[in-house]
Amino acid sequence: MNEVAWAHLLSAGLGGVIYAGLLTMMAAVLVPQLASLSTVALIPFMFVLSMGLAGIAAVLNLFSRTGDRYFVFADGIQTVMVSLSTVAYPISVISSYFPSTLVTVIQLNPLSQGAEALRAVINGGPSNAAFNLPSLVLASFGLLVIGVVSYRHVFTKLREVGKI
Repeated sequence: MNEVAWAHLLSAGLGGVIYAGLLTMMAAVLVPQLASLSTVALIPFMFVLSMGLAGIAAVLNLFSRTGDRYFVFADGIQTVMVSLSTVAYPISVISSYFPSTLVTVIQLNPLSQGAEALRAVINGGPSNAAFNLPSLVLASFGLLVIGVVSYRHVFTKLREVGKI
């Protein structure tokens, strides 16, 4: 069971690195400040982030039970995660429009942490980028643990019952 769960999570991590790496490469062509060692150093953290986000997919698998519901849940989670993140706007803009409680939730969002780390690379170099990395790794590892537990549960249930 553990091997299959880890295979799913590693696959998600590798997919995320390929996807994030290609997008970062394309962005570096358009924004020359991104072409730095600090940006390359963020790629392994994107691996952990992608594995963590796969944990969300595992939890959705647990609760959806059918393909149709899974896609509805996935779209809902994706909308919430992207909407409550700093992907589109920096945290300084968001904090001037939302209450502090919601700003804290937005800051803890792993997508926000990844976006802010990339913004830090553009704005100030590696010393500013390192500020976001501990929280990015902690949030991603938290999601990773949820993913491992969820996938193990799914595969145990699949082995016992023959279906989820």
